[in-house]
Amino acid sequence: MNETGSDTPAEPGVPAGEDEPRLIPFVFEGKAGEFFRIWIVNIVLTVLTLGIYSAWAKVRTNRYFFGSTKLDGRPFEYTANPVAILKGRLIAMGAFLVWYLASTFMPLISLLLIPPMLIALPWVIVRSLRFRSYHTRYRSLRFHFYGGYGEAAKAYLWFPFLTIFTVGLLWPYVVYRRSRFVVDNLGFGNRRCSFFGNSSGFYAIWGGLFLYLLLALALSIFAGYFYAGRLEGMRLEGPMDYVDIAVIYLAIGLAFYVFPPAYLKARQGNYVANNSQVAGFLPHSDMQVLELFWIYATNILAIIFTLGLAVPWAMIRSTRYRLEHTRLEVRGDMDKIVAGADDGGTAIGDELGEAFDIEVGF
Repeated sequence: MNETGSDTPAEPGVPAGEDEPRLIPFVFEGKAGEFFRIWIVNIVLTVLTLGIYSAWAKVRTNRYFFGSTKLDGRPFEYTANPVAILKGRLIAMGAFLVWYLASTFMPLISLLLIPPMLIALPWVIVRSLRFRSYHTRYRSLRFHFYGGYGEAAKAYLWFPFLTIFTVGLLWPYVVYRRSRFVVDNLGFGNRRCSFFGNSSGFYAIWGGLFLYLLLALALSIFAGYFYAGRLEGMRLEGPMDYVDIAVIYLAIGLAFYVFPPAYLKARQGNYVANNSQVAGFLPHSDMQVLELFWIYATNILAIIFTLGLAVPWAMIRSTRYRLEHTRLEVRGDMDKIVAGADDGGTAIGDELGEAFDIEVGF
């Protein structure tokens, strides 16, 4: 029962007392029309500059999405320098070019290059996460990433390697270790984040996906035999025959290539958020698998039928759904809480300007 004597819970984002928790929703104000103008200019300039402008395109895109995301009325900020991203991409492209030329003209040398590249992978991941965290701000305070090479090597090299010997059964544990590595090493101001989930939660999620794929495969085989029996001795002549085949291929594509990502995004996203503590705050996520599947499926169809012009609309739509289903549990005055996380203006250092900017997810 709340202060008014009613059993009705307090509205999200409305204070219910200084010490009582309140849920602050994320608000996304991005619009497809606005972002389309940014997106199309990014595409044109990237093509005209042979890819060089892609670093500036990434910064413009991130600044739009971060600035359109608000929490308690305040937007997020993305402060990365495009030149730093360009440096990282040029280094990465140079490394890839060396490996490609070696694999083409000196295959033995290319094999010898694989171990150094694998050894460097955890370092690249750590630098990437530090770069992205440091250049994300909320209420003038930066996020930080404190993870080191050893932890990254275990999460991204050692445990995935062991997965080979378990016929993939260790993979949910790998996802768990990566999630824990990322969340436990995040910080906001002078406050640290923590992950208190366990591997059994990920095994339940991946076990559900495995059972779904078995069922989908069985239904696909049954449908294939049934349809093959119908077509035996028949010729495809009318347009409806081809429509039937197209529908079957579409259904298979949606079942095997669209539903699994939607399932993992919703289930894993909810589990990680609901089992994390972010700088003293408790996130809550309630994305629904079927809703996210519908968004992904219709996004793909829209992109296909518009020859790619619906990409900005799809990006805005997906981001809005995820943020509308995410809230932050806060106790007390948000301004006072954030002020208490002030890091005194400290920074990780100018070395971040040389960091690789490579997307790393979990």
